[in-house]
Amino acid sequence: RPRGHVVATRIIDNFPGSETLLSQLDTTLRAFSDANHLQVEAEGPYSQFLTWRDEILGAWGLPTDDPCPIYVAPSGGSRVVGCSNPFVILDALTLASLDEAGQRFVLATTLGHLFFGNLKIFSFHRLMETLDKLPSMGGIITRGLGMIPVVGNTISRGIELARSVNNQRMTWLF
Repeated sequence: RPRGHVVATRIIDNFPGSETLLSQLDTTLRAFSDANHLQVEAEGPYSQFLTWRDEILGAWGLPTDDPCPIYVAPSGGSRVVGCSNPFVILDALTLASLDEAGQRFVLATTLGHLFFGNLKIFSFHRLMETLDKLPSMGGIITRGLGMIPVVGNTISRGIELARSVNNQRMTWLF
């Protein structure tokens, strides 16, 4: 792994309550996907993605006995979501515009995050995105964390840094 990845993961691991926070985020995002997205099943639409997923994970030496579920969403981009029990969300608009080879590439690219193991970084990034959508709540949380003796200021600055990186990323995308 690149050094930056190790440092970022270590920072998240040392963040007080990060495991609980990311676990709750995983549960919330999975429930949202169950309620709002099409889960790919063996006899339903997009069923070929299950075969492709198993072939891709097998080629990388990753277990296929309990593979990550695949969902198809109307829009929003393709991504892997979750830390401890990850799942894949594929963008239906993107899939509709691609041939079979292109669809397989999108799936493989998205599954690549499982192979490289950078799920904590993505989960933490999603948390920052969520806090950015609730600016007043995010500010209250950041200020509250800043009041914790000894480590509070570091945590608060870490959140602000993550938020500014997220904002720079969003600016770059548009």
